[in-house]
Amino acid sequence: MTGDIPFAHASQPDLPLAAVRREVERELAERLRLYPQRIGAGRMTPEDADRGTAIARAWLEDCERIHHVRQGTPRARQHNVAWAVRRQALVRELELRARSYPRMVADGRLHQADADARTNALTALRRIYEDGFDWTASNGARPAFYGGEPSTIARGEWLQLQLAFALDRGDANWERIVRDLLHHAGLTPAAVGGQQEMAL
Repeated sequence: MTGDIPFAHASQPDLPLAAVRREVERELAERLRLYPQRIGAGRMTPEDADRGTAIARAWLEDCERIHHVRQGTPRARQHNVAWAVRRQALVRELELRARSYPRMVADGRLHQADADARTNALTALRRIYEDGFDWTASNGARPAFYGGEPSTIARGEWLQLQLAFALDRGDANWERIVRDLLHHAGLTPAAVGGQQEMAL
């Protein structure tokens, strides 16, 4: 990925998008190595392995597409993994790392710096999705402020998701902003509920 944008996400200004791609490549290679062993040991079904591999491949394709979007040369999506599935898989992977990496560091199987770099890379990708990359509302629209046509449904559903993300991250400042936007739009979380569960 040449001519990379300086950072993957504004929340991590020192982390280049290329580093996110390298971590996704590493994760995909790790799944391709480990999944056959897990299947052989009866700890994973072939269907689950195929699903996990497809998600990692989708993340990798998205890293390339994000790069092209930022270069002003967007590319059509080739994979068929839904936005909610890609994002939720990142949430689960980060939760797994939060549990397993401290043990691996304590056992000497992983350096703390490597654990932090891997986690930061996937956190950045998660934030890119949560900023709206590839997201569409239940009616297929995107909020106007993310390049789509004006749509009350899209705006309401997007703000509902943003409120959930703010609460999940403990980001009180963003929560306040989103609640203000909901209020000024005449919307409440209850009024746009349902999409949150579907998308998260």
